[in-house]
Amino acid sequence: TRGGGAPSTAAMKVTVAYRGKDHDVEVDSDATILQLKDLLVAVCDLPVEAQKVFFRGRSRQDVDVLTMIGVKPFSKLMLNKDPKWAAKGAESDKVDVIVQSVNVLGEEVKAVVSKGRTSMKQKLRLQELLTQKMLALDALELEGEIKLKRREAIRFIDKLCSDIESLKVD
Repeated sequence: TRGGGAPSTAAMKVTVAYRGKDHDVEVDSDATILQLKDLLVAVCDLPVEAQKVFFRGRSRQDVDVLTMIGVKPFSKLMLNKDPKWAAKGAESDKVDVIVQSVNVLGEEVKAVVSKGRTSMKQKLRLQELLTQKMLALDALELEGEIKLKRREAIRFIDKLCSDIESLKVD
């Protein structure tokens, strides 16, 4: 529930077209484009920063709320690789991309923790996303200074997970 005791919005299925294939994704109706992009990482193996989402022929901003731009259940969105984003093979770049998305999740966790309570669905979603980031970091073969950067990111994720775990569930 939200601050006024109103029930949280329901999940809805949307279709996302990427590279000639349609992918059905379940997302909260009050989610932002950025939250949708987080879900699409697993579907398209494309980092959040490399994704460009289109709806009704227009590129959408990360802060756009799906329902506010007219997305309804079973709406179709398009996903393209952002031409400004150059996929780099270096492991350090991969760590940077993961750390950036963890920082976005960190802001969301901070907002939820400030309320002191959350829904079980929100708690599980955040834990799942953070676990995915932890596994992505763990899968990288690193050496030297970048290994320290990964270790710091893992500690940060661990702290976020602890913060989430301590929340009371509505």
